[in-house]
Amino acid sequence: FLILLALGALGALFLLLGSGPINLATLNPRIAQSLEERLGDRYTVSIGSTYLMRTDGGIALGFGGITLRDRAGRSVLSAPRGRVDLDALSLLALGVKVRRLELDGLDLRLHLRQDGALSIAAAGDPSATTIEMPAPSVAPPEQPSAPDFGLLVFRVIDAMTGASQSLDRVALVHGHLVIENDGLARPTVYDDLAIAFDKNGDDATIQASAQGPAGRWSVEAQARGGDSRAVTVTARDLSFADLVSFHAGRMPFDTDMPISFKLEARLTPTSAIQSLEGRLSLGAGYFKLDDPDHEPFLVDEATGEVSWNREAGRYDFQNFQLLAGGTHLLAAGWVAPPKASEAAWTLRFDSGDTVFGAERPGEKPIVIDQATLQARYLAADSRFVIDHMAIHGPAIGGEASGETASAPGGATLKMKLGLGPSDLGDVLRLWPSFINPDARNWCLEHVHGGQLLSGSMTVDWDAAAFDAAVHKRAVPAASVRGEFAIHDTAVDLLPGAPALSGLDANGLVTGHDFVVGAKSGVLEMSPTRRIQVSDISYTVPDTTPAPIVAAQAEAHMQGSADALADLLSRDALKRYAGFAIDPNTVKGQFEGKIALDLKLGKTAKPEDNQFRAEGNLTNFRVDHFLASERLDQAALGVVADKGDLKISGQGQMYGVPVTIDLSKGASEEGTVALGLTFDNAARAKLGLPGAALL
Repeated sequence: FLILLALGALGALFLLLGSGPINLATLNPRIAQSLEERLGDRYTVSIGSTYLMRTDGGIALGFGGITLRDRAGRSVLSAPRGRVDLDALSLLALGVKVRRLELDGLDLRLHLRQDGALSIAAAGDPSATTIEMPAPSVAPPEQPSAPDFGLLVFRVIDAMTGASQSLDRVALVHGHLVIENDGLARPTVYDDLAIAFDKNGDDATIQASAQGPAGRWSVEAQARGGDSRAVTVTARDLSFADLVSFHAGRMPFDTDMPISFKLEARLTPTSAIQSLEGRLSLGAGYFKLDDPDHEPFLVDEATGEVSWNREAGRYDFQNFQLLAGGTHLLAAGWVAPPKASEAAWTLRFDSGDTVFGAERPGEKPIVIDQATLQARYLAADSRFVIDHMAIHGPAIGGEASGETASAPGGATLKMKLGLGPSDLGDVLRLWPSFINPDARNWCLEHVHGGQLLSGSMTVDWDAAAFDAAVHKRAVPAASVRGEFAIHDTAVDLLPGAPALSGLDANGLVTGHDFVVGAKSGVLEMSPTRRIQVSDISYTVPDTTPAPIVAAQAEAHMQGSADALADLLSRDALKRYAGFAIDPNTVKGQFEGKIALDLKLGKTAKPEDNQFRAEGNLTNFRVDHFLASERLDQAALGVVADKGDLKISGQGQMYGVPVTIDLSKGASEEGTVALGLTFDNAARAKLGLPGAALL
């Protein structure tokens, strides 16, 4: 009978709730008092009308609003509505004890300043006070210490499961969060923010989720206290923008890859790490350094695993894999925290399977069958040292070392790079796009094939030079020095002109200029028409980053006249010659010097380039030079300078000597003056009477 009576009463209660909440205003003071007792003596609590309400999970005690005030009477937190769960045992004793508090529609605003200080506003009242969290203190450099991950885990567990928790269950639903970061251009807004904390004995769980600019994300942390302390953190679909929102400084890179991970840690009774296992997954997106010249790197997926190696005292990283189109990388390694015998973080990573996919038609993948990185980080000096980095593959090999450290006014950089015999095209493709991008792009477009026999580079930048390099300004000439030797390389200096091939060249790079020289090369117009080129030089006298950078190329050339005519008929040089001659109608030899004034840069145009040449034509013959008459046995001097052309000399026409004087301006059609002397025999041969000529 009692059971039936209880069920009947419960059914009647649900029917009443179906028509609306049941007002229980008399409970307001007792609920507020219970909350104040659970929160301590720091706050006073006031709540709106209290009522029984029907929820998806059954019956709950709701309220029309809540406000927390500090002892000065200022609002600290307010929410338009919420609900509480009361302790059943206390109710049997006619007492009120709040076990769960849920806030609905809380409006949060966080303001992160440049120094790391944080202000939290959780009340809609304009006069409400904010919760101020000062900037984190910086440990003196003379007292470095490695972060104790075991202690960190212990604090997380204690914070979640310890007796200091005033409520066993706290939740926030339908919240709104705005983060104003002084380092970002605009605030970050999160809608439908949900946070739930649930504690049951030694176990506790925190769950959080929200709809952010990049989509919905969620984070969950589970902690176990007592003798078997452990914590598990799981995150799904976090975005880098979400993490940056809580970072006071400017990040050196950007990415939109969704971040998911799971981390499990267990502690010994002495709070040391007993075990740690984790897995990280990055979804499809881009990765881009904070440099306007860095080309975004598109990634399909990246995954990896980490575990604590207790015997070796280090974190082991396994199965780190990156997939990006035809590019893939598989690596493993370890990171060891500082020890008594070693005051630095140390790391080593190795890869035996790295392939860089082709980026352009005709390219082949770059295979790296062995790559190694050994490095240290000294926290006391804020110094990162690469002790050894090396790559080796069927067509490429090299090694490097270096270090960077914090210094007054910025950072310093020292680096040594060495390359062994390698495919030159592969080296150019691996050239980072943000380091002298104009030179890199020019080389990728104009340098073809060949081998890098050897290469080396040293960089020594103080803080001022490092800052200049980062901000695309000139660095001291002596701060950079590179040397290289290449074999059997082809270069096309002008679009539309044949490539200069067969080059064995040596080059020098400094912080101010770039010089390449080669003893010989070949311009091949066709299998039967070749021009021999010698004393070749290519110079960029000032490599200071600029929209347009000047370069010069010079060479000595010699070959057949028909090969020269073929060269001058190409579109790249036709505008400088101003006329075209059919290569099949000329014979003879030429020799001379040529110089090109080039312009490099994204906005450079072909017409910005200038052409200069000076040389001689010998034993020169042109069929149909004047109507059907041939110019024969000519010796001509040629001077071309920035569109102006002058040709002068002498030869034979009509069987008599002729002098030739041709001049043409850059925007003129040009004039030709011919001087011929006919004697009586020549006039008779041509059938020209003297009177007619007069």
